[in-house]
Amino acid sequence: SDFTAVLPAAARKAQVYRARVVMLCTVGAGGGLEACKAQSEEPAGLGYAEAALSLSTAFRLAVWTEEGLPTVGGSVRVPLRFDMDEAMRGAPTP
Repeated sequence: SDFTAVLPAAARKAQVYRARVVMLCTVGAGGGLEACKAQSEEPAGLGYAEAALSLSTAFRLAVWTEEGLPTVGGSVRVPLRFDMDEAMRGAPTP
């Protein structure tokens, strides 16, 4: 439901419900993602990068690796795949 809520208007209008976005973020205190930027967006220009960035605040990562090293302050690549064909089947086009 979070993905459906941020589905870009341009994507809805074009009826393009599949996309892939890769974000580069910093791991913040408590494992939250901070200072995220979109590295790539496919297809480009439909607003999926902005949608992914708006979801980034909901993600939490472990603050320690399995080896016992801290992750806070480190960089992480976060791939997101929007695959909304089934969820949007029969939805009205704006």
